[in-house]
Amino acid sequence: MINPVAARLLTPAPTNNKATSRAATERPDHERAPAGLAAEIMADGGLGFLQARLEEKLNESLGTADTPAATGAFDTTVDNSPAATADRIVSFALGLHGAFARQNQDLSPEELMARFETEVRRGIGEGFGRARSALGDLDLLQDEIADNVDATWQAVQERLAAFFQPKDD
Repeated sequence: MINPVAARLLTPAPTNNKATSRAATERPDHERAPAGLAAEIMADGGLGFLQARLEEKLNESLGTADTPAATGAFDTTVDNSPAATADRIVSFALGLHGAFARQNQDLSPEELMARFETEVRRGIGEGFGRARSALGDLDLLQDEIADNVDATWQAVQERLAAFFQPKDD
């Protein structure tokens, strides 16, 4: 599905003067995204782009870029609905627990879980912030893309709350 908002990135600006040069009919460089980025955003309403920014931020926050869970975790050829995207984001983030635990062996189980939750929430928050900023800079954080990002954020927060909720013994 091609997002009509993102399609603007690849469409030359309209012109009424047929004598105008080709360069003048194209969008200025600062208004165009790299072709790969535009194609990525158009493919799935911005959710693949969002996932990539979150993956980068979580790897950075948790220092797990070389772990198996941190490479290739998001497959954008599958269901890219906000709910499915939230499931993948949360699964990816929680999959980093083992690496985080190995890096913090001096912590008690309670401290480990509390710090892990803090880092996961911070990483996800910063990743969403970066994605929103990048989409906003491209004038794409509107309509379907904005709705998808907001719905994905809400679903991620619900899944994290359920996971990190204190368990009764």
